[in-house]
Amino acid sequence: MITHYKNGRCYTLVNGEAFVEEFFTKDGKIIALGSQPILPDRIIDLQGYTLFPGWVDAHLHIAGYGERLTLPNLNKLTNKAELLEQLRASFQQEPLYIQGYHECGLTKADLDAISTSHPILMRHADYHSATVNTVLLTALGLTQSNGVLHELDAQRAVFAMPRHSQKILKTMISNAIHSLHRFGITGGHSDDLHYFNGFTETLEAFEEVVNDLPFRAHLLIHYQEVDGFVKSKRPWLDQSPFVQLGAVKIFYDGTLSSQTAWMANPYPNGSIGERIMNTDAFEQTLKKMRALQLPVALHTIGDLALEEVGHWLKKYPVKKGLHDRIIHASFAQRSTLSLLQSLPVILDIQPQFLSSDLPWGLALLPSPTELIYPWKTYLHHDLILCGGSDAPVEIPNPLKAIQAAVRRVSDHDGKTYGDEEKLSMLEAIHLYTTQANVPTYKTHERGKLASGYIADFTVFNVDFLQNPEKLDQAFVTMTIVDDQVVYSHK
Repeated sequence: MITHYKNGRCYTLVNGEAFVEEFFTKDGKIIALGSQPILPDRIIDLQGYTLFPGWVDAHLHIAGYGERLTLPNLNKLTNKAELLEQLRASFQQEPLYIQGYHECGLTKADLDAISTSHPILMRHADYHSATVNTVLLTALGLTQSNGVLHELDAQRAVFAMPRHSQKILKTMISNAIHSLHRFGITGGHSDDLHYFNGFTETLEAFEEVVNDLPFRAHLLIHYQEVDGFVKSKRPWLDQSPFVQLGAVKIFYDGTLSSQTAWMANPYPNGSIGERIMNTDAFEQTLKKMRALQLPVALHTIGDLALEEVGHWLKKYPVKKGLHDRIIHASFAQRSTLSLLQSLPVILDIQPQFLSSDLPWGLALLPSPTELIYPWKTYLHHDLILCGGSDAPVEIPNPLKAIQAAVRRVSDHDGKTYGDEEKLSMLEAIHLYTTQANVPTYKTHERGKLASGYIADFTVFNVDFLQNPEKLDQAFVTMTIVDDQVVYSHK
């Protein structure tokens, strides 16, 4: 079927701010730009709206976001008394799994008052910590804990909870994709294959959902699932036009909020954070991935972590033609930049972190690192940046991310942080379009409006590229994946 898209301002992202007012697609691919003597089977009138190649979230947790949308969530509650009241109302004499808890002093004693016979787990909003009751602590052999767990202990607690059925897992993925479509997102790079029903079942759930609900899912392989991947005999990368297997996800350090990001300067408690693995274990894991000729995607927030990760990737280089990914790269030392420049590496940044984490995050760093969310500096050093949300940590709304990238204004105090690191509007848009497709190894057919490229598009009501002051008025009017309208604003 041939579709004629017309009456729009359609940015090609091929050359600066070049645009066309109409183009044609056939069977999910663009076949021609501009006015052409082609008889279409269908016409989509863009009514003067602004169209871009489909927007992609380069780092999130799709199933995790769906879990947040589907299960009880306390994200909007920060008062201890209100939280306990909600927990008592939610408890139904069965295991209780709560999402989005913001630390406000709850311990196992508070949760034990609700149940001493069923496990209760409150997953913190940063997804690196959890507060649990004594039932769960006993199962984990952590009875001396006050119930507040971080990093690996928190992860163990999550895995100790009853797993979701395959039906519920598919519902969560579907709920997430419907929401992502409303935000104009046509694809996402997701880390989910370890935290739910294992590599095989979780991958199959994704494949079944996107078969009926078009979405480009690029799925990272958690390092603990690599043996399952090898056993499956599946090819690396392309599984179908809608599902890819990506780099191997490994956590190098923790988070700023839990004071576990690995920093050169100490936190108020005197620590500099933690490496999630000791150096011997990390080296053996990295060597195993290289033996399998797989790239890695390393969670790296602290400046000291970024420096060390750079040296590891230099020591054990990725297969020629591939690239590794560094997820977050929130803090950096200037001395690390030349090291990163020498590597085939992509930085997956989350602009929303600045608006949500500052200034309170700086209070944890009495001697701040040299560079804080240094996006412009990274670009000046010719590093490839992709934009993501880390949902469900943040709401996966790329318009909010664009605001943070070009304005660098905190949601907490309205102040601007790091004026010199602001991105231009076009640079910010590239984070979610052309550059977000670099990790898919499909830049010859994704991320631009050009002949032969896929028919994935995101349409907005206003042209905020030409008129940045209209960014606050912008919303998604239409999301199109594989030439199918998957969302239309009513």
